[in-house]
Amino acid sequence: MRQAIFSMNRIERAVTRNAIRLTTRFRDLLRLLDEECGILHRAFYARPFVGIALNAFSGIAIAYRTDTISLILLLLLSFSVQCLGVCYYFRASSSLRSSLLVLILALLFTVYCAATFLVNEQAARHFLAERVREGRVYDEYAVRVLTSRNPDKSGQSYIVDLGGGVRAVWFSSSDTFDIGSNLYVTGRMQEMESPGNPGEFDRRDYYRRKGILLELVSYDGNFSVDTSSPVRLSAFERAGVECERLRQFLFDRWTGVIGEDAGLLCGMLWGDTSGMSKDLRYIFRRSNLSHLTAVSGANVSFFLVPVTYFVKKMTSARSTRVVLSLLFLCFFGFLTGWSYSVSRALFPIGCVLVGKLFSQKICPFSLLMCSFCILMCIDPHAAMDYGFRLSFSAVLAILILSPRMTAFLERHFPIPPFLSGLLAGTAAAEIGMIPWLLTLNGRLSPTLLAISIGGGLLAEGITLFSVPATIIISTFGAFPATIPFLRIVSLPVQGLLFLLRTLGEIGSKEMSGVLRLASVDLALLFGTILIVILLLMPRSAFRKVGMGIAFTLVVIGASNTISNYLRLPEVLCVYADVGQGDCALVMTKGGRSILIDGGVEKMGEDVVLPLLDSFGIDSPDVTVLTHAHADHGGGFIALANVGRLDTLVVSGLPEKSELDALFSVCKNQSTQIQIWKKGDRIQISDRISMEVISPEPGSDGAGNEDSLVFLLHAEQTDFLFTGDIGEETEEKLLLQPELPTQLEATDILKVAHHGSRYSSTEDFLSAVTPKAAIISVGRNQYGHPSDETIGRLNDISSDIYRTDRGGAVMVRVYSDYYSINSYRDEYK
Repeated sequence: MRQAIFSMNRIERAVTRNAIRLTTRFRDLLRLLDEECGILHRAFYARPFVGIALNAFSGIAIAYRTDTISLILLLLLSFSVQCLGVCYYFRASSSLRSSLLVLILALLFTVYCAATFLVNEQAARHFLAERVREGRVYDEYAVRVLTSRNPDKSGQSYIVDLGGGVRAVWFSSSDTFDIGSNLYVTGRMQEMESPGNPGEFDRRDYYRRKGILLELVSYDGNFSVDTSSPVRLSAFERAGVECERLRQFLFDRWTGVIGEDAGLLCGMLWGDTSGMSKDLRYIFRRSNLSHLTAVSGANVSFFLVPVTYFVKKMTSARSTRVVLSLLFLCFFGFLTGWSYSVSRALFPIGCVLVGKLFSQKICPFSLLMCSFCILMCIDPHAAMDYGFRLSFSAVLAILILSPRMTAFLERHFPIPPFLSGLLAGTAAAEIGMIPWLLTLNGRLSPTLLAISIGGGLLAEGITLFSVPATIIISTFGAFPATIPFLRIVSLPVQGLLFLLRTLGEIGSKEMSGVLRLASVDLALLFGTILIVILLLMPRSAFRKVGMGIAFTLVVIGASNTISNYLRLPEVLCVYADVGQGDCALVMTKGGRSILIDGGVEKMGEDVVLPLLDSFGIDSPDVTVLTHAHADHGGGFIALANVGRLDTLVVSGLPEKSELDALFSVCKNQSTQIQIWKKGDRIQISDRISMEVISPEPGSDGAGNEDSLVFLLHAEQTDFLFTGDIGEETEEKLLLQPELPTQLEATDILKVAHHGSRYSSTEDFLSAVTPKAAIISVGRNQYGHPSDETIGRLNDISSDIYRTDRGGAVMVRVYSDYYSINSYRDEYK
C-alpha cells in the first residue's frame, strides 16, 4: 500500500514537472511569436503601400466572390482585427498615429476598389434588366469599339462600349474595325453563361475578371458603320493603333525569316499569340507553358539592358539617360498593349529610374506594391487578371526567395555568379507562380515543374537574343537578297525556340499521366506550398509556427483527399453539352474509359479534348461512333489529329459519308477501326460491360437507323444508348424475342435523335420505362426536342435532363444507387 502511494506520488510529480515544462515552452513560444509579430507589424507599417495594396487585393477578391452585405461584414471584421493589432503593438510608440493613418488609408482605398468593382457589375446587370423589362433584348445597339480585334475561337472578339460605363463583348468574323469605330449592331444582349462541361474554358469568368459581364450576339452582316460620327481617338488610343501596326510589321518581318516560329516568338516578346498555330497553343496549354506568352518583368528587363547600354554610350548625363529609358518604357508599354502584367512590370522600373533621377533609393517591396496601387486606381479589375497575378507573384517570389537560393547555389555548386542568379531568379519566379498555375491547369508533376523552369530559362535567352536580331531584321528584312544572312543572324533564336517547342511536346505527353489536382484537397496543396516557402526563410519563431500550421494543413488535406477518393463513384458518366449533337464519356474508378460520339468538328477542340484532359485521359479505351453523321463524329477529328484516338468502333464502314475526313485522318494515323454488330458483348472491366442490340450485321453505319444501340451495364445501373434511331428501328427492337424484357431494366435512357418527334415512340418508352431521360440538344431549327417527345416522357414519369439548359449531365453510379446532376448546378 505504501509502495503504491509512493508510486502515485512519483507519477504526480512527473506529470506536474512535464506540465510545467510544457507550459513554460508554450509561454516562451508565445513570447517569441509576440516578438516576431511585433517585428512584422513594424516592418509592415513602415512600408505603407504594402498594407494598402494587400488590403485592396483582399477587398476585391471578396467582392468578386460574395455579395455586398458579406463584403461589408468581412471588411469590418478584417479592419477591426488589424486595428486591435496596431493598438497593441504600437501602444507605447510614437508610430501609433501614423500606423492608424495608414490603416485608415488602406480602408478607404479598399472600399474604393471594391465599390468600383461592384458598381461596374451592377451597371451592367441594370442595363440588361431594363432591356428585358422593356422587351428590347434583341435590338439595334449603338456601340464604340474599345479594343482592337483579338482572334477568338468564335471569330474576332471586340470589347465595345454601350454607354454609361457598360461594356460588352461582341463576336464577329469581320476584322476591319479599329479602335474608336462607331457601329450599329443588331443582335441579342445577354449575360455570359458559365461553362457547360468539365474542363471547358470559362469564358464568363475570363471576361468578368476584366469587368465585362455581357455579350452581344449577332449574325454576320448585322451591323453598319456609323459614318455620321467620325472616329475620334485620344492621343493614347492613336499611339496604341500605331503600335499595333508596328507589331504587325515586326511579325511580317520575322515570318519572312523564320516562318511559323514567328507566332511563338511574337507571343513571347509582346504577348501577341494570334500568329501561333492551334496545335502549338494546345501543346503549350497542356505543358503548363502558356504563361511564357504573357509578357512579364523579365521580358522588360531583357529589353531594357541593351537599351540602357546604348543610352550610356550616347550620353554621360544621368538625367538624359533616365529620360530616354523612361521613353523606351512607354514605347514598350504601347507595343505590348499595356496589359496588366506589363503595366505591373513597367511601373516599378519607372519608379526606380525616377528615384535615380533624384538620387534616391527606393525599397523594392514598396515599389511593387506602389505599382499595384496605381493599377488599382486605374482599373480595380486588374487584381483579378491571371496574367497580372502571375507576374506579381513571380516578382514577389524573386524578391523574397532569390537571394537565399542564389547563396545556396553558389555555396554548393561551382557555377558562375551570374548563372546562379539567373537560375535562382527563374526558379523563384516559377515557385511564386505555382498556386495560379495550379488554379489554371490543375496538373502537377516533377517533370512539368522542371519543364516550366527550363521553359522560363529558354524564354529569357530567346528574349535576350531577339533584341538585336529584331533591330537587324526590321532594318534589312525588306531586301530579299539579305534573307539568307538574316536567317544566320536568327539561328540562336531559332535554336532556342526549337528547344522550347521540344519541351512543350514532352510536357504535353506527360500531361495525361500526371497528378490530377482537381481531386486533391486545397488544404494539402497550400500546406505543401507553404512548407516549401517557409524552408527558404530564415529560422524564427514565426517560421516555427508557420511550419506547424503548414503540417496541420497537410494532414487535414491528406485526410480529406483520401476520404474523397474512397467516396468516388464506381462509374461516372458525363453526357457532355456539345450543342446540337451527341457526346458521352463513361469512366470507371479503376481508370477505364469509354467515349461515345463527339459532337460536331468544332466541339472536338472546344469540349471533347478539354473534357478528357480534365479527367486525365490521354486516349479513351473505347471510342464509339454510333453512326457516320457529322453531329456525332466530327469532334473525333480533333482527337485523331493529335494522336489521341487509338481505336474507333463503328456500326459499319460507308463508302461515302459526312465523316470522310475523319476516316481519312484515322487511316493516316493508323487508328484501328472495329465494327460492332448486334449480339456483341464487350467486357470493359469487372464493373462495366456493353451489350449491342442493333444494328443487324451488314449495316454500313451511314444513316440514323444504322446507329449503334447498346445497353451499358454499370454495377446495378443500366444505361441505354440509342444514337439517332427513329420509329422504324424502335419497332424492330420491340419485336426481338426477349429484348423487351432486357429493356425493362433500363434506368437511364439517352433519348434518340435529340428528342425528335419521330423517335421515342409511346410503345418504345412504355417498354423501356426509364427512370431518367437525357436529351443531348442545342439551338437548332428542327424543333428538337419536340413537345410530343417531352409529353411522352412525362407520361411515364421519367425525370428529364437537357444539356442545352443545365450543361453536361453528370451521372454517378455507386454499388447500389446512382445520382444525377447538371454540371452548371454543381459549378455554381
